[in-house]
Amino acid sequence: MKKYAEFFEKVFYFAEYGDYANYFIQLGYVCDEWDFVSRVGEPLRNITAQNGRQIFKTPDIDFDKYTLLSETIEKPANGVLSVKELYGFAPSTTYTRYTAEPIQVFGLSDPSGFYTTTINTTGAPNEYDVVLDRFTLHLADAGSLNVGDLVECSLKGVGTFYDAYSPSVPIISKSGNVITTPAFSITFLPPEGSGMIESKQDTINILNALNPLYWNGVRNLLRRAATRKPRMEITNLRNEIAFFQSPPPLDMRFAVSLGNDETDTITAETTPSVDVWKQRIANGEYYNAQDSEIEVVFPNALYKRTTKRAACR
Repeated sequence: MKKYAEFFEKVFYFAEYGDYANYFIQLGYVCDEWDFVSRVGEPLRNITAQNGRQIFKTPDIDFDKYTLLSETIEKPANGVLSVKELYGFAPSTTYTRYTAEPIQVFGLSDPSGFYTTTINTTGAPNEYDVVLDRFTLHLADAGSLNVGDLVECSLKGVGTFYDAYSPSVPIISKSGNVITTPAFSITFLPPEGSGMIESKQDTINILNALNPLYWNGVRNLLRRAATRKPRMEITNLRNEIAFFQSPPPLDMRFAVSLGNDETDTITAETTPSVDVWKQRIANGEYYNAQDSEIEVVFPNALYKRTTKRAACR
């Protein structure tokens, strides 16, 4: 006969992901060695302890979602076993962690080519949306630019003012000669500028020519010829972690195809095409960089799936 202790312990198994709302439950009991029968896979119930009291005294436990995942048995003493039961479940939450790992980056052959235009400083102002962290830029001519193109600022100072540049960012949207991009900061070129980095707000002020005494010059936006070879590169990966109570399906790595064959370079003829890929870049989408990994956490009871995803670029 099992003799349960009156109290239970909360085990915050998902605390490493910052999740304290979902927890496992651990119970303990003793029984004669010959009387032990494994109950792994059985549901949780409100058990009466050895002293005749119910272990669970409040109605906030959802018994239906808990299953016995594992039993830890201490070495028997005088024919008596001490057993700890761990009840748990697979939460519906998908957890996210980030790692930096080497992956194969797709080559890209974009026929768009090099293009440059001027950022307007008259008329409607260039804007910084702090909430969305985006810039809206008014250009002299955006006719050759498309959503998903990677563009950057190239500032040429006049007189004693320094040159500056920005990182490449994708065009998120376009309407006529107005484009939207993620907000960015410009960096003044050394040695004159000593690599000084402006804030995003100061950057938009410079692009609007609000203070010509602070900086004056030509404000260009350019798209470099977007052609690169496939290569191995250390990349930030988003690890999406989910738990299941039966073996989960695998998420396969993303592949670029050309006809019936797999290829490592995205072109106008591949699936996805350059245009589709640039739209995914603009949308901030991710793709599976590797096949997902399945880990057996508790045999026949709980499984962990990790899928590593990279940003489209």
